[in-house]
Amino acid sequence: MFLLRLKNFIATAGALLLALSFVFFSQVLSVSRFASLDGERSFYLKSTSSQALVKQKLAPWEVFAIKGESIVFPCEDREETLAALTKKYGAKILFEENASGSISYYCITSRWSDGIKVNGVFVNLHIAFNGKQCAVGSPLLFGGF
Repeated sequence: MFLLRLKNFIATAGALLLALSFVFFSQVLSVSRFASLDGERSFYLKSTSSQALVKQKLAPWEVFAIKGESIVFPCEDREETLAALTKKYGAKILFEENASGSISYYCITSRWSDGIKVNGVFVNLHIAFNGKQCAVGSPLLFGGF
């Protein structure tokens, strides 16, 4: 009798653990704002500044420390890619900047409430082009591009 109860308890606990694991890992897998883009992904942990810890692969518990992310991918046509990205994220370009051979577009989208101020303007989407590559970051790109 005791062994039967123990077996039922272990089966129930295992099923509960499996269900909780499924919920947790589905959250981890869907954490990326840029999940539909294919490229080299980075996550910014614990800070929305250049002092953030930058990681390409996350441990499951690190999902709660994400403060931003970016993705770099190849692109051929800057204007076409910019138009597609701003449409995809419902973004408005606030201002642009040319520096060190790259061009950056600082944008705002209503899809995300978080962001930071750049030159006194609230920004939560950063799109940059450098040669044949594009980088998209939220709230900004860090680490040079």
